[in-house]
Amino acid sequence: MGRYWKRRTEKKVTCMLEITEHAKVFTAHDKYLGKVDRIVIDPITRMVSHIVVHKGILLREDKVIPMENVTTATEERINLKRGSHVEDFPSFIEQHYLMLDEAGDETEASRDPDQPQGPSSVPFVWYGPYGIGATMFESSMRTVTEKNIPERAVALEPGAMVCALGRTKVGELEEVITTDSGMATHIVVTMSDTSLDRKAIPMHWVDEISKNEIHLGVTPWMIEAVGPYDPSLSPIAG
Repeated sequence: MGRYWKRRTEKKVTCMLEITEHAKVFTAHDKYLGKVDRIVIDPITRMVSHIVVHKGILLREDKVIPMENVTTATEERINLKRGSHVEDFPSFIEQHYLMLDEAGDETEASRDPDQPQGPSSVPFVWYGPYGIGATMFESSMRTVTEKNIPERAVALEPGAMVCALGRTKVGELEEVITTDSGMATHIVVTMSDTSLDRKAIPMHWVDEISKNEIHLGVTPWMIEAVGPYDPSLSPIAG
């Protein structure tokens, strides 16, 4: 007589990560790093790839931390995985200098067409002996500033304005809710009306994302119909 095996079916559980700007970030050893200053998101794929952590006790400069290094995230606290070394994370903003030739153009050795253009040169002030005054002259270097985030990605600023159709402001960004894989599902918006409600807006309502603005493809009345956000109830269906 043959034996039949009954296959066990398991329900997939989707974890929710709440990436809130100004949430505190801690290492796996419970050491405080700093607070979330920006949320890096790809406006096309809607994937949250990194968080920018503002310098704190252990950080001398703002750091870009990949989401793959995040193990848990709530409104108040974000925990990093074991093996996440602060020194390995790049700085959010880096500056370096390019040499200029006598005509004020970049030298061939320092020219990089992919770098953003900055001022043509760096001004210096030379202060002579007392009573003679100061002399300003242009150096032979140009300052280049770059952000260490993926190409095409946007670093959402704190309190980014959220607008409905017609560019009508409805509130400000407070939080981005993602799956454990980093896919953004909702944004939590603090409403501008007298209620000051927090509402979870689905990402498929979002038309456009820039560093300080999020434009929705729905009317203000549709947003008003959304109930207040309850953090105890996950908006992500399991």
